[in-house]
Amino acid sequence: MHGRPNELQEWRSQRKRQREWNNERTKYGKTASGKYVDQEALNQLCQLGYEKSLAAEALRQAENDAQAALDVLSSPVKRGALQLGIIAQQMLEETEGPQSVKASHVANLVTMGYKEKAARGALKATGDKVTAAIDHLQAMGEEVRSPGPQATTTAAGPAATDAATGTNSHAWQQTPDQQGTPSTSTAAAAAAAGPAGGGPSAADNDASTSSQPH
Repeated sequence: MHGRPNELQEWRSQRKRQREWNNERTKYGKTASGKYVDQEALNQLCQLGYEKSLAAEALRQAENDAQAALDVLSSPVKRGALQLGIIAQQMLEETEGPQSVKASHVANLVTMGYKEKAARGALKATGDKVTAAIDHLQAMGEEVRSPGPQATTTAAGPAATDAATGTNSHAWQQTPDQQGTPSTSTAAAAAAAGPAGGGPSAADNDASTSSQPH
């Protein structure tokens, strides 16, 4: 009886630590095979005195192979290159957003009207889960949305609409008096061509009548 409260407290502590790690591991990104950085291997490298973010990146690139990550960290040249890569990644994320999330997930959110940088940040904050990222973005309001295509078309005027639909809104603009009234040139052409359907004209009928025997 006396041990059960302690067990419950320990269980809650473990759950809390697991949630904290789940949130922390998202900032390290995933390996090429889509796995998160291994927590146990990361702790082992940190115990050897290596900086946590550096050790995590070494593990990420090494597919969580602790020995391969240690070989990189033990080499001054390789460790320096790793540090430069982390700095370059941080600079890229400041301008374009996190790069460790899935490109297809980013494309889905951008298609829904969200800015790419905001979409990347939301995906990383939610463990690359699209549904959770949408909730995250909705809570941020309109500032994370891209300008809608409808507003762009309206601002561009009829020319943009014509280009999109393949029509010319200025091709036939007549007053009510002009509508349905053929022009002089059109009437002349119709008279020369004869009745519709290619039948004989009045002149042809007169010539035919005069040629018949009486």
